[in-house]
Amino acid sequence: MHPDEGSEFDSLDAAVQSALTSAGEISRSLLGKGDTGGIVNKVKNEHTQQVCTVAASMRIDCHAAPPR
Repeated sequence: MHPDEGSEFDSLDAAVQSALTSAGEISRSLLGKGDTGGIVNKVKNEHTQQVCTVAASMRIDCHAAPPR
C-alpha cells in the first residue's frame, strides 16, 4: 500500500485497532529481513486531519555469554 493510501472505518476505535494490527505485521516482516527500524501509521479523519499516530519500533540487544 502506498503511504498516502488508506482504508475507511466506521469509527476511530476501529481505525486505531487496524493501525495497531498493521504496525505489528509490518514490524514482524521487517524484523524477518533484519530491519529493526521503526514504522509509523497515521490515522486521519474524513477531512485528512491526523487524529492518531501509531508508532512501533524494535531493538535487539545481543549480549555475549560471560567468559568461563
